Formats: sequence, structure tokens, C-alpha cells
Amino acid sequence: MKLHNFYTGCERIFRTLASELNGALPAAGFDWHKRLLERMGAEWAGRPALLSAGTLRDLREYLAFRHVVRNIYGFELDAERIAALLDRHPKVWRQFETEVGASFIG
Repeated sequence: MKLHNFYTGCERIFRTLASELNGALPAAGFDWHKRLLERMGAEWAGRPALLSAGTLRDLREYLAFRHVVRNIYGFELDAERIAALLDRHPKVWRQFETEVGASFIG
């Protein structure tokens, strides 16, 4: 599913950034995915936040959706919520690309 893959791709980039810029991923645990995302939206170990508050807020919704997809059956998905996430996807992708890219160019 496109939305699941979108967030999973963002998270892969975050994992690389956390390893390269922060020295390590968050410690293992049930909420490490959330802690990794939050780390990208905060100053950490001397580096500025990689994501704005708005992009962080938007990506939290995609993380929550990814969690639902991985942990419950498809018939429990909310069609309206999926439609809203699909509609916002291009904007959120551009935000992500701009902000994460600026961290390395600027």
C-alpha cells in the first residue's frame, strides 16, 4: 500500500540519519519507531531539528497508519482517514524532501 510504503521509506532515511548523525538508533522497545520520528523533529546531540513542527505532526499520522496496517486486519481500516492521508501525501512528501534535503545542502 502506497501510504505504508511512504512512511516506511521515510523511516529508513531516519534510521540512516540517526546512525550517521546521532551515532545510534533509539534503544529497542515497543515505541522505538515513535522515538525515532520524534528525534528527527528535535535538536539532538548538537544538530538542529531535521523536521519542522508541522511536518513532524503530519508524519505522526502516517506512522500511526503504518502501525494500524501492520497490527490489525484490513477490514478495520477507516476509508475516510485513508482518503485524507492519500490526499495530503504529495504535500507531506514535498515537506519531507525539502526539510531533510535542506539539512544536507544548507
